[in-house]
Amino acid sequence: MTESYGTGNNFNAWLVKVSDYENQQPNKPEKPDGRKKGKTGTEYTYSSMATEPDGENLYYVWDWGDRNYSYWLGPLESGDIAEATHVWEQNGDYSIRVKVKDIYGGESVWSDPLPVKMPKRGTIVDLLPISTEKHPFLFFFLRFLQRNMLKNI
Repeated sequence: MTESYGTGNNFNAWLVKVSDYENQQPNKPEKPDGRKKGKTGTEYTYSSMATEPDGENLYYVWDWGDRNYSYWLGPLESGDIAEATHVWEQNGDYSIRVKVKDIYGGESVWSDPLPVKMPKRGTIVDLLPISTEKHPFLFFFLRFLQRNMLKNI
């Protein structure tokens, strides 16, 4: 609401009252949803949703857990599902989280994180936990091979 005071064309006499409107911060976004395990070099899509008490449009920013962030994506209407994609280049464990801001700059807190694993490809170390569950004597056989191979070197 703007109120004016003064008379005539004397601009120095005009006062403007700032609106009594108080912008509310957007609500905490939902925990991102998407694949929890994948391969490096592959693009994955994640989604989240947030609402804004004033019903204002929202922008989303994604923290991919690998020191990369998306740009502010949007605007989307309050309550709409937002999607973003990412490719991890290195193996590791990551935590994806998302944050929103409204069109007036009010920001939410970060969402709860979604843990994501990008495992190494094709190493015997990655295969051991799976294989030994199904074949309990495989560990002893591999240890036997390792000891005998070291003797022959």
